[in-house]
Amino acid sequence: MKTARVSFFGIPAHPVANDLPGTLLPVASLCDLLYLLSADRAWATTAYRLLQLGNAGALVAAALGALDYLCLPAAPEVRRLGRRHLALNALLLPLFAACQRQRRRRPEQPRPAAMALLLAANIGLHLSALQGARLVHQHGVRTGEARSRAPVSARIEPVTL
Repeated sequence: MKTARVSFFGIPAHPVANDLPGTLLPVASLCDLLYLLSADRAWATTAYRLLQLGNAGALVAAALGALDYLCLPAAPEVRRLGRRHLALNALLLPLFAACQRQRRRRPEQPRPAAMALLLAANIGLHLSALQGARLVHQHGVRTGEARSRAPVSARIEPVTL
């Protein structure tokens, strides 16, 4: 079995794609806090829009991450971290979607439970990011990409199971 490795200018695409949801989703919780402190509904609406954009970005990051998961080295510790990262994200994608759905009718006035759920999901997101960072920084997963002149490249590689 084979899978694709996607890169931007020789940089793995998955970590690059993670930046969008990894920034927008936590900032949505910050906007919730500002809404609670100021009672300015514009902050709540901003949180909802950031949640929408973050969820769209998370779908792209998840697809690229699934391709990377298939190419992980066979080392048991690497596989364990990869499975944990994958499982956390598989739980978080629908959780963030539920956060967005809860706010859909009245994005300018979210319920406290909706804001608490988003905060909990963001805590989970940081725990998942920690697992991904351990894969890269402790185990060197996808850090040695060859430089490419092409802006976007995809290379077919065998899947490691």
